[in-house]
Amino acid sequence: MIRIKKAAEILEISERTVRTWIKTGIIRAYRVNGLVFIDCEELFEDIKRCGSGPHEDSFGEEPTEYEPGD
Repeated sequence: MIRIKKAAEILEISERTVRTWIKTGIIRAYRVNGLVFIDCEELFEDIKRCGSGPHEDSFGEEPTEYEPGD
């Protein structure tokens, strides 16, 4: 189980986006004693199911630079 901040780091998105995805049901989260947790395996399943975020096999790779016109 990971927290929102770690999920955002893994997905290379903002914490706000993670919170929005939780609120809209894109990813599942669990509240325990007022803290929000995300199951890593479920996170990857949810991302694949919804087609959001980077592909799981690209985690850990350096982001490619944006070239105008891409």
